[in-house]
Amino acid sequence: MAILVAVALLAFVMGVAIQRGTTCAVLAVEELLRHRRADRFLGFFECGLWAALSLSVLGAQPASALFESPLLSLLGGACLFGLGATLNGACAFGTIARLGNGRLEYLLTAATAWMVIAAISSLGWSRVPDPNALSNGVMAAALAVGLLVSVMLVRWRVRRRRLRSFVTLGALMAIIGVAGAMLAVIHQPWPWMNTLAALPDVGMASAVGLLALIFGAMASGVVGGQFRVSAPSATAIVRRIGGGALMGAGTALVPGGNDALILYGIPQGDARALGAYLVMLSTIAAALIITGGLPSAWRARGA
Repeated sequence: MAILVAVALLAFVMGVAIQRGTTCAVLAVEELLRHRRADRFLGFFECGLWAALSLSVLGAQPASALFESPLLSLLGGACLFGLGATLNGACAFGTIARLGNGRLEYLLTAATAWMVIAAISSLGWSRVPDPNALSNGVMAAALAVGLLVSVMLVRWRVRRRRLRSFVTLGALMAIIGVAGAMLAVIHQPWPWMNTLAALPDVGMASAVGLLALIFGAMASGVVGGQFRVSAPSATAIVRRIGGGALMGAGTALVPGGNDALILYGIPQGDARALGAYLVMLSTIAAALIITGGLPSAWRARGA
């Protein structure tokens, strides 16, 4: 019961932070390309370093076996996930943030991703991680602190916002990183894309964690006055389904989405995870450049 309560609380807090920070790799890359604003882009690395520091302190890291996919599979999956996230209009984090804003059609993203993961798994191509794989930490806390401070200084140097915005984003990324790390230690599979990959063979804690994550984002949206449910357009539905399919394929091959790479792969010092994440970001950037970027209404309502 204690584990169940801890998972629920951590996932709920994580959901709140994701929605509050409008945390999304697609939006971060779009802001960097269009507005030369690197706040969110660098914030993701802060998030990963907070996770690295937390895992080092806790003395446990997800095993490197999680990312032992063949190189072509790993990079191909990262590319597919990046394309899917761009089409979807949100990455793994962003999908939760959009649900927190009342965009319930993003449930189609998760449902389609799960179906594609299941289909790939039935063919024996899936690289679903071992939900019980944990090993001792490999990144020293001192190194994590040093890199974290460096990234924060760079973000402060290039910021174009007020001090309050700088501190707020940093705090939210810290919450996501620390909560994600703690969840990794006390329960697997996590994050939510990996939970999808393990369905239906997951326990009560996984189901509770997934629901708590979504409810946390929605509660934050309601409190902040951003939760508004409306009927999605046909285009939006097509984009959710198409994006979810590509993200599901990427999740099966990497394994995991950008949240798994940020919270677990990169913090454990895995060069392959870092390479996959950079390919994912490059794919998103290329897709945004080719298509002219995100629709102007994305921040208000989403395409």
